[in-house]
Amino acid sequence: MSDVNQLLQTTKELIAFRTTEDRPEALRACADYIELFFESSGLTVERFENEGIPSVIVTKGTKTPTVFLSGHFDVVPGSDDQFEPQVKGDKLYGRGALDMKSGDAVMMHLMRDLAETEHSIGLMLTGDEEIGGFNGVAKLVEKGYGAEVVIIPDGGEAVHKVVSKEKGILRATLVASGTNAHGSTPWNGENAISKLAQAITVVEQLFTPVDQHPDNHWVTTVNVGTIQGGEATNQVPDQASATLDIRFTEADDPNVLIKKIASVLPAGVQVNATVVASMLNIPLEHKMITPFVDALAAHGRTAEWTLDSGASDGRFFADKGVPVIISQPDGANLHAPGEWVSIPALELYYHVIKDYLDRISR
Repeated sequence: MSDVNQLLQTTKELIAFRTTEDRPEALRACADYIELFFESSGLTVERFENEGIPSVIVTKGTKTPTVFLSGHFDVVPGSDDQFEPQVKGDKLYGRGALDMKSGDAVMMHLMRDLAETEHSIGLMLTGDEEIGGFNGVAKLVEKGYGAEVVIIPDGGEAVHKVVSKEKGILRATLVASGTNAHGSTPWNGENAISKLAQAITVVEQLFTPVDQHPDNHWVTTVNVGTIQGGEATNQVPDQASATLDIRFTEADDPNVLIKKIASVLPAGVQVNATVVASMLNIPLEHKMITPFVDALAAHGRTAEWTLDSGASDGRFFADKGVPVIISQPDGANLHAPGEWVSIPALELYYHVIKDYLDRISR
């Protein structure tokens, strides 16, 4: 069985790959590394690529094992130094340390360590979770890969914090139209950026202000992600747009939200919206989930069910009726400067999952 030093080393090597959306060569190089990791393991290793997104699947010869370990090796952008992993005390710092190359490393070692056992497991690692997962897990599920339960180390920020719900995702674009004119004679035009600014203000008023959120932030939220408009400072712009990232709870129907947004927009502004992901609800009493709670207890941790404002690839399995177990090694600051993972928690997470696999294999 692997020890903490091996888990740490693999995590560091994975972090060193700058696997952001705009670096397809790094994504492929990381997939190469994963394939090489399983060389001579006796396991079946397959490589797929959809729209330039690589995925690596490792199995014992079946597309439908009892358990799939699922993760992603793409990360959000970061500064150069974040791709140079650093150990400080009992923490490992780096982009993807928590989200989620530490989880990938744990699963890779487990898969290889259990290659010759009777455990019915598989591993899938994909390269596009951060941009939706549609060419990774979604395509693999379409190809018939599945399991009775899926473990995803991509939420909770602690080994014992198990995600019970994830918010759904609604992506919307506000498009404002105006009329060009010279910047010195704005009365001769209609400023699309001004219309867009008004639209953003009234849309934000439909949602609970951040300073009024409950402690768990389990409310529907909106974030203005990007704004585009105008071609010259001395010209009244005739086009402007803004993208909105809306995360909704069970309290809101996304189709009703779209209608509400459309109803408050000023003249000359339209909304185009798409539901990217439905809410994820985990059946906590499912027979494939309760043994994970027991495994945590056996290693000194009491399960805490947590609500996650983010989303994961778990929704693609849940849509097929497959229960998903989402937790991860202890850490913090995912997607932010100072992202870290606890080194002792790498080993703990390894043993908790190993214990869980032993329990459901009896």
